[in-house]
Amino acid sequence: MLASTSVVFSTLVFPLTGSHAADAVEVSPAGLKIVAVAYGKEYMKTAPFQSFDTGTELALGITAKESRIIGLDEDKSKVTSFTDDKGTDLTGGKAEFGSFPKIAEDGTFGILEVKGSGIPAAGATKIMAKGTLAVTLGGKTATTRSEAVAVKKGTRFTLGDYKFEVSDTSESGDDEKPTSLTLQAKQNLDGVAAIRFFTEAGKEIEASNSGSSSSGFNNSVTIEKYFDLATKATSILIEIDAYTDLKVETIPFDLTTGLGMAGAAK
Repeated sequence: MLASTSVVFSTLVFPLTGSHAADAVEVSPAGLKIVAVAYGKEYMKTAPFQSFDTGTELALGITAKESRIIGLDEDKSKVTSFTDDKGTDLTGGKAEFGSFPKIAEDGTFGILEVKGSGIPAAGATKIMAKGTLAVTLGGKTATTRSEAVAVKKGTRFTLGDYKFEVSDTSESGDDEKPTSLTLQAKQNLDGVAAIRFFTEAGKEIEASNSGSSSSGFNNSVTIEKYFDLATKATSILIEIDAYTDLKVETIPFDLTTGLGMAGAAK
């Protein structure tokens, strides 16, 4: 029989105190999850919030005021302290960041979760977290347009610092956007802000981005982006906007948040 466990918690807890870095990036609490019970063995456990283990997660909200957030690197970010106001070590011996950072479409806001296997002590009212975030920022872009690119598998072209290959093309089955096109790069494309397509006469082609995939890591990656184009042309022009001022900033955070619902998002 399971022992009764009582934990006071809330989700979507917003900042009581926050930290600022470089006068351009603010880090503040964006949400909190506490899992007190995970019943069962290994990956067959029964636990709340689609979790597999007990623990505490604090979501960090990162707001960029003067530039765009291009990337959040959980591997290069660090947690130096994750505790409650009773002195409980919430790391459980090892703190880590969630594997899937989120960045808003406009690039001004992102979320990265701090995770630990410990849970707050009875009577705790605050959660504290300290560390640093590795945030890639950018603001200025330059536009580069290709010469005619054959819509044919194996076609290679270069746009500024980026080398692409048409890795696949086929009929999409959509009368409005009949051509499916896959562009591949053997390098990180975080610095590419936008990709557009044009006829050889210079008229923009309506296109939709149907997704992307990536494999590898660090300096050995393969990125593919999938598009459906409103054209059957065998040759097109391709244009990109690329950031010219990319930089990785180390952003410190030193946060305290309460367990109540005051200030939560409506």
